[in-house]
Amino acid sequence: MGKTEKKLLVIAVGLVVAWGVLYSMFVSPLWASREEALSAAEQKLERLKKLTKGSADTWEVPTANATLDLEAAALKEMLAELQTLQVKDLGPYKLTSVGDRDPNTYFARLRRELIENVRKESSVAIGPAIASDLGYRDKATSDPVALNLIRLFALERFFEAAKAAHVEEVTSFQYPEPAVLPRPEGLEIEKLIQVPIVVRLRLTESALGPLLYHLAPNPRHKQGDRYFCIRSLQTIVKDEKSGVLEASLNLGSLFTESQLAEQGIVVKEERSRLYRPFQQPFGGGGGTRH
Repeated sequence: MGKTEKKLLVIAVGLVVAWGVLYSMFVSPLWASREEALSAAEQKLERLKKLTKGSADTWEVPTANATLDLEAAALKEMLAELQTLQVKDLGPYKLTSVGDRDPNTYFARLRRELIENVRKESSVAIGPAIASDLGYRDKATSDPVALNLIRLFALERFFEAAKAAHVEEVTSFQYPEPAVLPRPEGLEIEKLIQVPIVVRLRLTESALGPLLYHLAPNPRHKQGDRYFCIRSLQTIVKDEKSGVLEASLNLGSLFTESQLAEQGIVVKEERSRLYRPFQQPFGGGGGTRH
């Protein structure tokens, strides 16, 4: 081998060594970095696929949007329904109507007038146990006058419904404490307060349906407010031949929080209790329950 060939061989070997050094120093790390970036991207893509992968309960976007529109319409209808249940105007049954008179005396006068009007203008009998005070008992003095006036407002509407349904006799009233109602999910509305009244009465079987209707008429079929929401109902037949029922109804009038606040009535949600009236509503007497 001549000097020229040896020189070329040395140059070639040097170039190979230099390439190896340059590859290990610069090219190889770039490839390794590329592989790491590609692996990280593939992992992110897999995680994204898992997040976006549909399941058996997953809907397509048009179907989901259509369902959301239906739910929004249902919530709007529910809000309109709640607004028909809310009491709008208390008339004389509010503190601002008392004027410079004694509030307790004013309440007692309205209660007496309601009893007289029921006896005069309807065939609904008021049972002996509540003939003089409509079952207020100690609540007439222990509870705020404003709350008792609101209850009296509800009683006036109840007697209107009882008259229209031809109820025979109202035998007792109970007045549980007001309760804050939970807001329906998805409806951003003011808190609603339920002022409950539990009533026992006697009526014919044929009068029960009309009574329930007049207490809470369907707003689509009748103009005006729905005065009550009917929370529960229980009936008992003591004499099947007579066709007369004894019924116990748990009714609620709905007011907005601000409406009651105007009357000085504040109901704290954490202390609110919903009344359970039907543990032993008819005592230990016999009969057939429904």
